[in-house]
Amino acid sequence: MAILFMFLYQITFFNALMVFCCRREIASRHWLFCHKVTRKVEEKKKVPMGDSPEWTARLSSLIQFWPTRLLIFIVYLIYIVVSVNLCLALPLGLDLKLLAPDNSYVSDELMVQERLYNDFGTFCFGVIKTRGVNFGEPLERRRLTQVYDKLATGSDLVSAGEFWLRDFETEHEGKSFSYDVFLAHLFRFLSDPLHEKYKNDVRFSLTGHIEAIKLILRVRQVSPANDEPRAKFLRSTMKRSLLDGFIYDTSFLLVDQQMTTVENVVSNVVSAVVTMLVICVLMVPRLVSSLCVALAIFSINIGVVGALSAVKTRLDIISMITIVMSVGFSVDYVVHTTFHYVTQRSERLERCLRVMVEPILQSALSTAVGVALLGFVPSYIVRTFVFTVLFVVVIGVLHGLVFLPALLITASHHRTRLGVYDPTEVEYSTPPREEDSLPPSPPAAPPKTPIDAAAAATAPAATPAYRPVVKPRTTLAGTI
Repeated sequence: MAILFMFLYQITFFNALMVFCCRREIASRHWLFCHKVTRKVEEKKKVPMGDSPEWTARLSSLIQFWPTRLLIFIVYLIYIVVSVNLCLALPLGLDLKLLAPDNSYVSDELMVQERLYNDFGTFCFGVIKTRGVNFGEPLERRRLTQVYDKLATGSDLVSAGEFWLRDFETEHEGKSFSYDVFLAHLFRFLSDPLHEKYKNDVRFSLTGHIEAIKLILRVRQVSPANDEPRAKFLRSTMKRSLLDGFIYDTSFLLVDQQMTTVENVVSNVVSAVVTMLVICVLMVPRLVSSLCVALAIFSINIGVVGALSAVKTRLDIISMITIVMSVGFSVDYVVHTTFHYVTQRSERLERCLRVMVEPILQSALSTAVGVALLGFVPSYIVRTFVFTVLFVVVIGVLHGLVFLPALLITASHHRTRLGVYDPTEVEYSTPPREEDSLPPSPPAAPPKTPIDAAAAATAPAATPAYRPVVKPRTTLAGTI
């Protein structure tokens, strides 16, 4: 919605405001008070090429020098290798301590819990549907207790909790009953004050049959690093038992989110890059140039993820949103550079850098300064956003002004250009004069005497009236 609002704002209100500013300048009015000013500023029809910053031309010459391009290629390889290694080391999952503000008592309390109650944590439970289970058969009861023992003793991350069937089997182990007799023993068992705590662990249907049972386990070695292994063990053990049931723990919410976050990040980034590639092909119908843009966008995102890993940011739902958002930031730095490169007729790199360096640096600096103010907010969410924007700005500028120009000048074809803007261009043969705007004077009368004829013959020829020279300009690819 914010992007849509900015788009509508720029094509409506902002454009209208620019029109009023243009009219004010044409009318020679003050920039603030809008009153008439008498000071005249001499306008120039052409600006010499030498007036541009010299360092832009030096940067262009430096990038075109093949040893420099080789050095840029080596630096880029180092950048990719380091970024990929950092991406592989990126910690996964959301840490609850990070959701609280910095130095909050909530995060301190969670840290104390992990330190003091690490061995034994809270309880998790499982539910098994038993509509087809005959509890009167000792083999069926033994099968359920064996599944519970596997869950409780199969891993160091879980231990036994409470299971009503184990206590029931201490008195009736190996005994065979009819279903009605079993229910009678069960009702007597649950009525005992020692075992009435199990009443909520057995669910009966309206007809008095057992629909489901609950088993309780104890969580051990409480730590965010152990949540995923514990969840995988419990779920796989229940699945191998071939029983209709499930295991649940509050940490499973974070585990499920963690497992889907990686897939969502990869799929969202790939889809965003493909979408940008299609848009680039429409804007810049040059396959090689469009592929360079897509490669640069993907490379920027790899660097951003690696940089987030370097500052100990976790890959969670918060960082996923900012990483996908960074795709939109990275487009500005590479698409415009490529577009201005392929539209230049000659001296492509120098002209492209002359046009793009200042806007890229200004936008990067303004974005970084505006976002850096949020860095003082003591919040993990805000800090992740600030880090993402700063990293995408720095890495995007590096790609837009160094890596991508070196790639374009190496891979892009040098003899084709993309013509845009107006189908014709007007170039003045001589500077326009004030008298050119006046109507042409009537032709001079023929001389009446030989003396006048001789004077007219020796007089200098009149300066021809100014006329613009219109040169056609192609709008598609041309040949230099």
